[in-house]
Amino acid sequence: MEGTELQSFKIISSAGDASSLFLKAVQHAEKSEFAEAEACIEQANQSLREAHHVQTSLIQEEANGGSKELSLLLIHAQDHLMNAFVYSDLVKSVLNLYKRLDEK
Repeated sequence: MEGTELQSFKIISSAGDASSLFLKAVQHAEKSEFAEAEACIEQANQSLREAHHVQTSLIQEEANGGSKELSLLLIHAQDHLMNAFVYSDLVKSVLNLYKRLDEK
């Protein structure tokens, strides 16, 4: 396995890890375990950065004239990455909401 296929799997793996960690952060927030939730978010952000780095590399290669094969696997990888970005924004709001509720 090489090239775009391997990069697609790297995106899927890292973005999937990020999504799982974001959801785990919500589970911690539900129990008022905010330090644990923040730790999960930090780990998730690291995984998200890794996936985004691979995506950026693919985009740069194409922008420099390199042709990329559009495959269902690459589309699937993009789907995972975009979902992880949505989770990132949503989980931060949810965490803030749980913190506000915990204060009352």
